[in-house]
Amino acid sequence: MKNVQFEQTQKAPKSKQRELKRKGMGNKSNASAALSEEDIQVLFEKDLLGSFTAEALLNTIWLNNIIHFKLLGCREHRQMCSRGDVKLFQNFHRAGVPRIQ
Repeated sequence: MKNVQFEQTQKAPKSKQRELKRKGMGNKSNASAALSEEDIQVLFEKDLLGSFTAEALLNTIWLNNIIHFKLLGCREHRQMCSRGDVKLFQNFHRAGVPRIQ
């Protein structure tokens, strides 16, 4: 859109953006609140974390990776597995219930 005819159309959003920034509306933080020990304990009590189900185990691994390795996105988790850093083994115990090592 390099046409002179659209010059005002291009300037309008920039002008509005500057106006909102001056009012303090454009500087909102995207920071999230950290989980406390109590929050994590509640997740364990509700069986959202732990080794009771596959989903709870996956949530626990995800949380540990975020806390200890600072991995934040899906892509970073997948890259860790694709490089061969992590291997998945299954063995069975207690009447055929799979256990992941």
